[in-house]
Amino acid sequence: KHMARMVNITGTENVIKTAFKKNIFVLKISTDYVFKGIQGNYKEGDRTEPTTYYGLTKCEPEKFVLEYGKSTVIRTSFIQGDEWPHPAAFEDKYSSFVKVDKLVESLIKIVEDENRPLGLLHVGGKRKSFYEMAKSINPDIGKISLKKMELNIPPDTSLNVGRFVRFYGSIKE
Repeated sequence: KHMARMVNITGTENVIKTAFKKNIFVLKISTDYVFKGIQGNYKEGDRTEPTTYYGLTKCEPEKFVLEYGKSTVIRTSFIQGDEWPHPAAFEDKYSSFVKVDKLVESLIKIVEDENRPLGLLHVGGKRKSFYEMAKSINPDIGKISLKKMELNIPPDTSLNVGRFVRFYGSIKE
């Protein structure tokens, strides 16, 4: 917990102090875990209500990054790689998965855009279950249910990416 606080909160405070002194743009990466994760399809203006310590340490610095003003806070979802290392995946846990290379391409577009949107911006793909995502990598993947596990994991943190799409178009899968 101490490390999460140091990196996500104290580290971000230090970046903002330096950016303010040098008057430079800040792009902050945050997470869909700032939301409670009940309804899904969260918009930028929806109320944050993190249920995990990780979500809390990402939510708190969003506030002072946004107060700085010359900044964009990117909320993204589960970043998908080329492998799924587990034998099964949750069929009832949803996210707006984005492949790492597509996320990087999106971030470059934002940084290079002189008319970039400031404030909050959700970046991700279409809402899918973890099972759907994992099955696209490994067709033999098994199903498990989040409801049957005793985990503090929000079930649906999918993001509404409409604002991003208006500026840059959909992220291709």
